[in-house]
Amino acid sequence: EAGNALPRALAQVFDSTDMPAASRGAIQDLCYRSLRQWGIAQALVGTLTDKPPSPPRLKTFLACALALLSEDEPAYADHTLVDQAVTACAADRELMRAKGMVNAVLRRMLRERSALLAKLRQREDLRWNYPQWWIDAVRKAYPAQWEQVLAAGNAQPPLTLRVNLRKATVAGMLERFTQAGIDARQVGPVALRLAK
Repeated sequence: EAGNALPRALAQVFDSTDMPAASRGAIQDLCYRSLRQWGIAQALVGTLTDKPPSPPRLKTFLACALALLSEDEPAYADHTLVDQAVTACAADRELMRAKGMVNAVLRRMLRERSALLAKLRQREDLRWNYPQWWIDAVRKAYPAQWEQVLAAGNAQPPLTLRVNLRKATVAGMLERFTQAGIDARQVGPVALRLAK
């Protein structure tokens, strides 16, 4: 919200805190997932609350949770997301008094999700999650493909992993992924790309 690119903002947070690598990965995933739905999440905060949440960080917190509940293919079970959001709110000194409100807003979202999303996605900027000026510019630049261009920008990219050849082989890792039910294919001499 301060105008930084997300990788830079994350690097600043990670450089200023001591946390395990797994936590960093989870935080990064939550941030990218939230931003893919940020426009509609901001609109949902305005729709589901009577007044702007205070402190300002509470609005961002709610927007992140609502963004995750707005995904077409959610990564988290609804009840888990609500529970963890309320738990995180209760553990935060600045937000702990808002845990009841957070719970109420997220549960209302679950009850009314289909109708709310259908109504908000009638707006072009919320359907595509881009500012209208960008949608107009892409439409002008690519009149026949503008929808595909915007859709590609909102799609989660594949994950490409480099195999550490001192510890494993590409074929061995590919077999392990296959046994785990993970769709992957070799790209280049030492990399695997996961379909999801």
